[in-house]
Amino acid sequence: MRDGDLDSDLQGIAQQVAHLSQRVGIDPHHKNRLREELMRRHQELSTELTQRAAGKFWPRLTGLKRLTLVAPPALAVVLVVGLLVGTLQATGHHDPQAAEAARLTRAMARTVPTLTSWNVALHRDQSNDTSSVAWKARLAGKRLVVRGRQTYLRTAHQWFAITADETHARRLFDWQWGFAILPNRLARNQFTLVAPLTIDGRVVEGVRYVLARSNTQSIVATAWVDPASGLVKRLERDVMRGSHVVERDWADYTYQRT
Repeated sequence: MRDGDLDSDLQGIAQQVAHLSQRVGIDPHHKNRLREELMRRHQELSTELTQRAAGKFWPRLTGLKRLTLVAPPALAVVLVVGLLVGTLQATGHHDPQAAEAARLTRAMARTVPTLTSWNVALHRDQSNDTSSVAWKARLAGKRLVVRGRQTYLRTAHQWFAITADETHARRLFDWQWGFAILPNRLARNQFTLVAPLTIDGRVVEGVRYVLARSNTQSIVATAWVDPASGLVKRLERDVMRGSHVVERDWADYTYQRT
């Protein structure tokens, strides 16, 4: 695919967005279908452009191989999606959970660009074996931003979508970036809000979602979020058999900001 093809494709998507935005009202089914179509096209563009550009950019970004390069045309689609979804949400009627999800995402979007580094303290409790490890993550001139329902790492003129493997026993890299997955999880609306608790003297809100479920066990994650900043103070992962927790991992985050 040539760059010219991508430009014309993007123009077509933009025209489709404009057309649909005039037709789609506050009906949740219409909004969901629109989101799915736009994000499907974004994923197609991201995948093709990532394959073409990855070989060029990965050598410059040691340690970021789990992040996904997003080229400008695909990123433009994400920005359009974010603006459109925000407009639809502003004119619609939220249930309390959706309203709180939108509020936390907005708070995080304001906060993450100010981050310069953060500390991660990972704790594991598995089969009577407990362990802990702590380390510091630095952005070193890079910047985090939230656009639409995705967190990105911006370096020079490149954007990388942050992803992490939440289902299995995550590596240190996945825990390091685990807090950044929150906007994407909130956007799926497949979570429950749980009673708040206090961590380090601050009241935090709980966002709980199921990562995987089988006949024998389920894997559940809970993000404990500072409601003022939208930042995750603690991220828990529980492997459960029935109501019994058989394995628990959690990471505590402290942040340094400008």
